[in-house]
Amino acid sequence: MQQVDKEGYYNKGNQLAAQGKYSKAVLAYDKAIAMDANYTIAYYNRANAKLSLQQYSGAIKDYDVAIAQKPDYLKAIYNRGFAHYSKGSYTEALKDFDSAISLNPNYGLAYLTRGIMLIKSKKYKSGIRDIEKALTFEKGKEEAYYYKGLGHFGLEEYKACESAMTTALKINPDYRQALLQRGISRTMRKDYERGHMDLTRYIDIDNKEPTAFYHRAVCKYHKRSYTTAYKDLDLAIYYDKKYAKAFHLRGVISYKTGDEEGALKDLNEAIRLDGKNGESYHYRGIVYYNIAKYETSLKDLNKALKLNYKTANTHYYKGRCLEQYHLNRPAEAIPCFDAAIALNNQHIDAYNYRGNAFMSIGNNRTAEENYNKCLEIDVNYYKAYNNRGIVRGRSGQRDGALRDYSKAIYINSSCWQAYSNRGSLWVEQYNDYENALQDFERLAIIRPNYAFAHLKCAEMSVKLFEHEEAVDHYTRYLELQPHSASAYYQRGLARSNIMDIEGACEDFTKALDMGYRPAKEEWEGLCR
Repeated sequence: MQQVDKEGYYNKGNQLAAQGKYSKAVLAYDKAIAMDANYTIAYYNRANAKLSLQQYSGAIKDYDVAIAQKPDYLKAIYNRGFAHYSKGSYTEALKDFDSAISLNPNYGLAYLTRGIMLIKSKKYKSGIRDIEKALTFEKGKEEAYYYKGLGHFGLEEYKACESAMTTALKINPDYRQALLQRGISRTMRKDYERGHMDLTRYIDIDNKEPTAFYHRAVCKYHKRSYTTAYKDLDLAIYYDKKYAKAFHLRGVISYKTGDEEGALKDLNEAIRLDGKNGESYHYRGIVYYNIAKYETSLKDLNKALKLNYKTANTHYYKGRCLEQYHLNRPAEAIPCFDAAIALNNQHIDAYNYRGNAFMSIGNNRTAEENYNKCLEIDVNYYKAYNNRGIVRGRSGQRDGALRDYSKAIYINSSCWQAYSNRGSLWVEQYNDYENALQDFERLAIIRPNYAFAHLKCAEMSVKLFEHEEAVDHYTRYLELQPHSASAYYQRGLARSNIMDIEGACEDFTKALDMGYRPAKEEWEGLCR
């Protein structure tokens, strides 16, 4: 039987490795090395086989021996660097790639791999330089353009990323990761139409990738296609239960479409998964504001600001919370509106509510200046006319107030505050009960459950001696405010004026039972 020498085992190892039988190849190389401990190329090839088996530590040890025996072994140095890179030991990998390039400044593959590693390490500029260098030696590598694009993406250079991904796709039209990344880049630079096209093409290939569904939802969201965006986010979350951004955007869509319960559920989950996303706190704060949980809203808005999410609306809603009568802190609200306006000097609502805050602390002049600024921005901003009317009324400018209330109503015939304010002005400044009644009746139509409107209609009807109408209005008021003793008394007076003695006595009795003493005299005179 012929004895196998070291070359025989070495060649057998090479044959097995070429067939993809790496474990058996390692055994053959073991026998060759056992015969010759200085068999450098056997160490090198055994290391390559171990690298293919993802046995990175073992591969590195063999490369170490090969390099110790042959210090300028370029391929061994590069491959050892690749093993370190594959293992996640980027510092050691970088040393080897540097050494390989030092030995061969034209080693394109070393530049490419070092560039990819640097980009994965978020050293984007250095990574891009290496890949560009690699492309001078090895043109046409779609992987190089793909990672170059990722580098530009990391630098937020989305146009350059898109260009690199397009080149990768020209080289390999089936490079689906480049298609996905181009779609994301187009979305990031607000090219929602083409971003949507790329992402849809990708989803047609791979319909289980959550990132694709999420970014396509972003495109749809910005095109206000909320229903289909919501469906994409459902799928993104289905495939990735911890996708914080998808929960966030789905919560925002729920907020935009009036589903406050759904918005809170998703935004809570987004914050649980990523407690450092200030935007999630921002939107949850707005939702809490909309459901009148002002203190909770204020906490979220402050958290958003602390996390450096400082939009005009964050400051604006913080001001709104502080201004609400539940908190009643208008002086603290003013700096919030200042900050909102500093970020957006056309924020008309911020000027309006800053005006309200100044009015609340008695600074009517500055309040009026803010309402005037609103009207510079939008001459049809009815809220400013109504609020300026209040300021002018308080300052004794009754005709100016009347004009402002009338203008607010002309612009928005459903502006109930202006009807209420103008109605009160007709009474207090003009003693014009007929016009006042018309305004309060309109107010009652707009807000049928607003007890004040029905009370004022009743009072104006009495002033105009329209007692039957007064009885109707008091009746409606009492349906809304059944514990108002004075209203029973006043309805009793109106009923007595239309000779409904029985009804009047019932009302006076009710008022007396509720402890309203002025009703005693009327009861004794009419009902005893």
